[in-house]
Amino acid sequence: MKKLWIWMTIACLTFLMGCAGGGEVPTGAKAPTPSIVEGLMEPFIVIEGNQTKRIHVTFGVKNQTEKDVELTFPSGQRYDYVVKNEEGTVVKHYSIDKLFIQAIQTITIKPGDELKYEEVFEDLEPGTYSFEFWITAQDTDLRDQATFIVQE
Repeated sequence: MKKLWIWMTIACLTFLMGCAGGGEVPTGAKAPTPSIVEGLMEPFIVIEGNQTKRIHVTFGVKNQTEKDVELTFPSGQRYDYVVKNEEGTVVKHYSIDKLFIQAIQTITIKPGDELKYEEVFEDLEPGTYSFEFWITAQDTDLRDQATFIVQE
């Protein structure tokens, strides 16, 4: 009886070790691939004409994800910005004197595509300025800030 019990124990252990697989991937099967880490909606600012009287600013967001991203806007306004001087005083505010259509609109941005805008500033006094913009879509915080210098 003792020999039978030993043989049964050995048989069970051998069976269990065979089922465990030791972490190997069977031939012909694919190892699980790690999940892809998605990017983000990336805000950007490009300033040209730095240190001149004419400052050209391109700004927006780029879809760095692998899927379409929908941005829903509560009005016709897509963005806003402020330009501040060295003292922090707002010298330009895009939406301060504008009216926008009151209609909910959704824009779809495909992977790798950009939603971009341009502004030109020609009447700034010499000095250092900060430019901050933000996308006005609902449930987002897409914004960026940059500094530029205007010289005589």
